[in-house]
Amino acid sequence: MASTSPTNTNSSPKAISFKDLPWELRQLIYPHALELQPGLQAPPLLLALASEPHLYEEAREVYKRVNFVLNYRTEAAFRAMAPEALLEIPNLTVVWERDRSSVYLHRENTVATAIGTLYGPNNLETITFDLTGAGPFDNFFIDPWIDAAWSLIIGAEGSVHKSTLIVENTKAGSRKRRRETRLLQLFFVMLGLAPRQQAPPPGTDFRVWVWEGNGSEMLTSAQSFTRAMINPN
Repeated sequence: MASTSPTNTNSSPKAISFKDLPWELRQLIYPHALELQPGLQAPPLLLALASEPHLYEEAREVYKRVNFVLNYRTEAAFRAMAPEALLEIPNLTVVWERDRSSVYLHRENTVATAIGTLYGPNNLETITFDLTGAGPFDNFFIDPWIDAAWSLIIGAEGSVHKSTLIVENTKAGSRKRRRETRLLQLFFVMLGLAPRQQAPPPGTDFRVWVWEGNGSEMLTSAQSFTRAMINPN
């Protein structure tokens, strides 16, 4: 009797290049693959497309749309954005500017005021606090950062699934390290899960902590959070 087993024709699917994907499919992929990385590093996909000018420009347009870096140079534009434009931002990075922040934030409170623009409904998916600049805890201790994170998470109503905190690798036992540790504790309690430590950006001596999980569970935890849940140092 002749064998009925199929003949091996070596017809496995060919690997499809990203550039061969339909435009519509690429547009669905871009928003989820172009999140700004810690240390303001470009996402791997954008770097990978650098050799394809057409795709690079296509991706770069989406990259600029889905990420917003809030610092002293952009806070005025941020506050002036229409509500519908704010709702289109999925990834927000708040940067404490080295050498300038301790002056402008203490005196004018501009970034804190700008964050207040989002003290309401938002569609954020990731929030990052880059506190690697000089003196992020000198004037305000930790209050603005935990208050801002809490307000953004509450306003997102469950869409925030990832929070990142970037700090300098300061000396153990120093006042700054104690305040950083306190902030980490508050994030831990507020978000209801332990962070993972991520490799720092190349060439830096930073510590990167990432809380990533179910957005609805993070929201529920944040809704029951008060600073009284941890005794202050």
